[in-house]
Amino acid sequence: MVSPIIANINEASYYIYIIHQPLLLWLYQLKFSHNWPPLYVILFAFPSVISASLMLGNILLKFNWGRKLIGAS
Repeated sequence: MVSPIIANINEASYYIYIIHQPLLLWLYQLKFSHNWPPLYVILFAFPSVISASLMLGNILLKFNWGRKLIGAS
C-alpha cells in the first residue's frame, strides 16, 4: 500500500529536484525572510517550495513538451 501523495511525489521527483532551486533563489531574492530566525525560514520555505515544485511538476507532466524536458515521453 502506497499513499497517493507518496506515489505522486515519486512520479514528479525529478521535477521537484529541478524546480526547487530556482524557487529557493526567488524566495531568497525577495529578502523578506532575511529578518526572520533561520528556523522560521526553514519551516516556511520547505513545505512551500516542495508544494510549489510538486504542483508545477504535475502541470508539466500533463503536457507532451513537459515530459520531453526530462525524457519521460
